[in-house]
This record gives sequence, structure tokens and C-alpha cells, in this order.
Amino acid sequence: MNDIQGILFDADGTLIDTYDIILTSMRYAINDVLGRDLPDDALMAGVGTPLR
Repeated sequence: MNDIQGILFDADGTLIDTYDIILTSMRYAINDVLGRDLPDDALMAGVGTPLR
């Protein structure tokens, strides 16, 4: 047998395109919490930015 205990995938944008899912989720959350709509570019401004 092999010693592999798990496999990790960087699926966001690599294996599947999650842009629309992320945007839809953010729209819902902002609307539900703040009760307002923001433009797509404002919602996606920090998405994909690596942490320091």
C-alpha cells in the first residue's frame, strides 16, 4: 500500500471557475448585512489577493 493520507487541491480558479459563486455569495452577504448593493468591482477588489 502507499503512505498517502490526503490530497490538497487549489480549486479556486485552477480546477473550477468560482468567480460567479464568490460574487453571488458576496452580493447576498452585503445585501443581507448592510441592506445595500455594491458594484461588482468593489465586491471583488480583494478576492485573490494573497495574504502577507
